[in-house]
Amino acid sequence: MDAKRVTGWHVWYASGEHFTEADCEWVDLPQHGVLGVLTLFEDGTSRRASADDYYWRIGDVFGHTSKADQALHYFPQVKFGGWTTDAGVHESESAMTAAAEDHWKKVNGS
Repeated sequence: MDAKRVTGWHVWYASGEHFTEADCEWVDLPQHGVLGVLTLFEDGTSRRASADDYYWRIGDVFGHTSKADQALHYFPQVKFGGWTTDAGVHESESAMTAAAEDHWKKVNGS
């Protein structure tokens, strides 16, 4: 199976902040309060990760887990998940869906 090339990412925070690869490097993102991560691929597909305690990136590999021992292996690339209201979860999930759809359309000319 060929690896998919990552072309971008989005990260949403409980504070309402949203960052992409155009805004900053992964290591410069705020450390705490991640609600979700959307990874964008060259072929127009995407992968979302949410509702976990830890998120990291090493090169083009993005990971997420609720197990501290796995996450700390990747420190300082680790970003910590956060809590929010049901409305905040809905808002970040809706934003991830919209970003994924926009990415698909951009790559596939739709």
